[in-house]
Amino acid sequence: MKQIIDYFTPDEDIGLFNKQKSTSFIVIVLVGILMSLLFAIQNFNLKSDNFSVTISSIILIDLFLIVLLFVLKKKGIKFSGNLLSIGGLIMLLISINILKPEVSSFFKYIQGFYTVFAFAVIGVLFATKRVIIFNTIMILATTTRVFLFAIKQLPEQIDLLKIGYASHTVSLLVITMVLYYAVKHAEKAITEITKNGEIKEKQNQKLIIAENKAKKAEQEILVKNNKLEAREKEIRASYEDLYTINNKLSITNKKLEKAKEKAEEANRIKTAFLASISHEIKTPLNAIIGFTNIIAEESKDPKHTEFCKIVDRQNELLLKLINDVLDSSKLEAGIFEIKSQEVNLNKLIDEIYNVFMLKCPKNITLVTRKLKTEMIIMNDEVRLFQIFINLISNSIKFTESGQIEFGFELINKSSIVGFVIDTGIGIAKDKQNVIFNKFTKLNEFSQGTGLGLSIVKSIVELLGGKIWLESEINKGSSFYFEIPFSLKK
Repeated sequence: MKQIIDYFTPDEDIGLFNKQKSTSFIVIVLVGILMSLLFAIQNFNLKSDNFSVTISSIILIDLFLIVLLFVLKKKGIKFSGNLLSIGGLIMLLISINILKPEVSSFFKYIQGFYTVFAFAVIGVLFATKRVIIFNTIMILATTTRVFLFAIKQLPEQIDLLKIGYASHTVSLLVITMVLYYAVKHAEKAITEITKNGEIKEKQNQKLIIAENKAKKAEQEILVKNNKLEAREKEIRASYEDLYTINNKLSITNKKLEKAKEKAEEANRIKTAFLASISHEIKTPLNAIIGFTNIIAEESKDPKHTEFCKIVDRQNELLLKLINDVLDSSKLEAGIFEIKSQEVNLNKLIDEIYNVFMLKCPKNITLVTRKLKTEMIIMNDEVRLFQIFINLISNSIKFTESGQIEFGFELINKSSIVGFVIDTGIGIAKDKQNVIFNKFTKLNEFSQGTGLGLSIVKSIVELLGGKIWLESEINKGSSFYFEIPFSLKK
């Protein structure tokens, strides 16, 4: 049975209500076919006079019902329902009229009315509104025709026929209306239920989608949590490593601090020792210098005078060596003093010139370059003097002939550049980067410790400035140092 219903159900999507109507339509048609066959068997057993007519009617009805099933599958419930209602009514009228004359009018009336009533009910269930109205009018006309025909044939039963006609007609109209509105209400209710079901289905789908998203988000959160936990473990491990390293560094820093304190203490002791030794050496050295000068002045022997000059020159070299070592130690110990005082720059250049005027060899010319106007700045005059002394002494050492020029140039309102330019042997490119390092000597056989330029660089930096050089082999060297200053208030 289910396979037959599924086969004749329309292929297109017809909705829940029309699907139920289609199922009911198929069941009613199949029941109609079955009942017609049973009715035919009954007439055959009873040897009815209308057997041939009845068989013809049954065959016609069954063929019509079978055609309706295929129409339902192809055209749908509305078309097949209308066809059943109209076609059934037409077949009914034909079957009533083809009954033999000898069949009683009362039988025709009863059979016609109840058969019409059955088709009316079926039409209400499956036909459209217009077809239902048309069929109702046709059924009323047919029952009225049958009623009038019955009165002529059975005048003695007119009262019974009138009562039957009235009750049957009213029943037909009432039941038709009740069924119609019941079907409409059921269709509306089922449509609403279907709509609500679709809404709920959509809501369920949305809920399923939301649930899937939530599950996916939960999985992502779980993955992220796992990553965070792994990261947290890594951070903890790193923190523990850092804590261990920090402890080691702390211990190392303490050791370094102690070593630094010891080094500083040793440096202070060394500086104090050097200062003490320097003082102790300078005292007899000054006495030697003094007595040498006296001997040179009083002696009339040129040889003695020359010997005294040699001794005096060596004394000066020794004194400079002691001062360089002492200054280097003070710089390392951080106790090298810088004092701010008034400095007349042009006057300072004159004093430096006077120092070297007698010491400078005859084949070297000293040239000074002063500022165009007198200028007094606030700086450390002693340290500026020391810078020039070291640079000029260095130039004299490596210049056989030519000139040495020194002086100041004003760069701007807060910076000034000092310079010493010679025409000496020059400095190779590969030596220029290390010339300011300690104990660096261009000529290992030359006099000096190699501390002079290192001390100059340190003093310039303590004054807040910078030093650089420009040099070419056999063309000379130019030393420049730039220092900031403030004007006298």
